[in-house]
Amino acid sequence: MNCVELLATKKGKGLIAFSDPAGAKACLALHWILTNIHGLDAIRLVSNKSYSFYADWNTEVTIIDDPSAIDLSDLDWLFTGTSHPDSSHSFEVTLLKQANEQHIFTASFIDHWTNLSERFSLNSTFVFPDVIFVIDPQLIQHGSEAGIPSEKLMVSENPYLQYIRLYWKSQLSIEQFRKTYNIPESATIILTYAPDPISLRHELSDFGFNEFTVLGELLQLLHQHPEVFLIIKTHPLQPLEQLNLLIEDAKSQRLVLETANRIDNLELIFHSTAIIGFLSNFLWEASALRKPVYRYALTGNDAYYEQFKSVTTRFSSLEELKNCLSL
Repeated sequence: MNCVELLATKKGKGLIAFSDPAGAKACLALHWILTNIHGLDAIRLVSNKSYSFYADWNTEVTIIDDPSAIDLSDLDWLFTGTSHPDSSHSFEVTLLKQANEQHIFTASFIDHWTNLSERFSLNSTFVFPDVIFVIDPQLIQHGSEAGIPSEKLMVSENPYLQYIRLYWKSQLSIEQFRKTYNIPESATIILTYAPDPISLRHELSDFGFNEFTVLGELLQLLHQHPEVFLIIKTHPLQPLEQLNLLIEDAKSQRLVLETANRIDNLELIFHSTAIIGFLSNFLWEASALRKPVYRYALTGNDAYYEQFKSVTTRFSSLEELKNCLSL
């Protein structure tokens, strides 16, 4: 039973609480599915952070800094995201503590592979909900080893990916998409490269590559194959100076650096031929839209293989990528 199925059986009033952006999208998608597909209408949304993407969901999110000021007395259930307490100021876990003390049914969703028990840490103790959903069967064991009671752990698809896979519809024509990026008719393969800013926290020797070395290989691909167009979708934290230098040196009219979010991420994925990246949620979203996803990693030095093996094809050289693309 996934988190949508469980909450769809709940009666009465519910509260969905979240803080960090990835958890916020999962919770907003959960709310959308419960209200639009299952007909639940007594659910409130609350967060201590405001994001521009709230507007995409056509629903009200109450913003409040102090979770202790939220009245839970009329609730039948509480569902939370699981932001790290350091980044969320313990927003979700404080609400869990209050709900547990009032004997309200509680459930949480972990959309990460790491720091599983730390997400429920409050004042040097752990506050666990009645049910904790994780995204992979392996995390049942990992969570138990980290101190989470195994009977509380269940596997669930991320509601945001479920929403993308089953309910999201494109609102942008391919003609509008091509016009936005000035993609010529001769370009029959549109690749979106969505790298993580590895160079910010790692030396080149840590992984054997970074976002710049892989871009260098993709620029070689452009020179060799005039039918390819490249969109570089940057991470918000990505330093741009070296990327711009590589792009200027390439002197190609068949690439664009996307830093202004001219097109919604899902529309960008939908109209791309394939997605290339390393570790980001962008790859999961692309997989949910049934797009080919190619993940660069060096064989023998890939600590994230287990996380991504079900949704990506790994490559470690330009020749391997060309084979994937039948070039």
